[in-house]
Amino acid sequence: MSWNPAGYRGNNPQGGPSSFSPADIAGLEAWWDGRVGITTTGPGVSLWADQSGNGNDLLQNTGANRPVDQGDGSILFNGVDQWMEDTFTLAKPNTVYILAKQISWTNSDIIWSGQGGFSAYLHQTGSTPEVTVRGFSAGPSRISGWTLDTYATITCVVNGASSAIVLNLDTPVGGDIGAGPDMDGFVLGAYVAGATPSNVQVKQVLVYSGAHTFDQATSVVNYLNAI
Repeated sequence: MSWNPAGYRGNNPQGGPSSFSPADIAGLEAWWDGRVGITTTGPGVSLWADQSGNGNDLLQNTGANRPVDQGDGSILFNGVDQWMEDTFTLAKPNTVYILAKQISWTNSDIIWSGQGGFSAYLHQTGSTPEVTVRGFSAGPSRISGWTLDTYATITCVVNGASSAIVLNLDTPVGGDIGAGPDMDGFVLGAYVAGATPSNVQVKQVLVYSGAHTFDQATSVVNYLNAI
């Protein structure tokens, strides 16, 4: 892995949340920010506009499957039949950040996935409230400590044998998610085509090309956790 917790200097190396933007790091493919870009149609959110400039908007065309916009700049997925998705070219490796809270936890529910089948997905698994990033093979060991109904940033480095999952700025847990297909887009709140949806409330999602270093992740996580 390219991560190096020993190198963490205790401060955002790129200037802190007041001066840092996620777009300052190269390779930003998609950025969904719950404070902007929300289109509500009928019962819920039909479009969540991408703030990266790449036009990778998350969509949900079916009213019954739309999550609900919340007053704190977040979107709530009910864990039953709600998700959003978009297909776009997204070759691995990738780094995915999500600022969210788990409202409930159910073994095997999916918080996000790539469109490319078993490319990568953030999976509720093991014992509550453990999660792991998985792919074509088992994936890194699970992380615990993501308390229910508490916002946190989960970082997933999708990079074959050098993949990792991190809670906030804790020590990364590494492992091999296998080669598998490219992600080729993104599904939020469930697996591909809405399978095994999760009951989560999401404020921000950032998707980058490339496997981020610890310093890069420190900048992004500090930015997100200050929201």
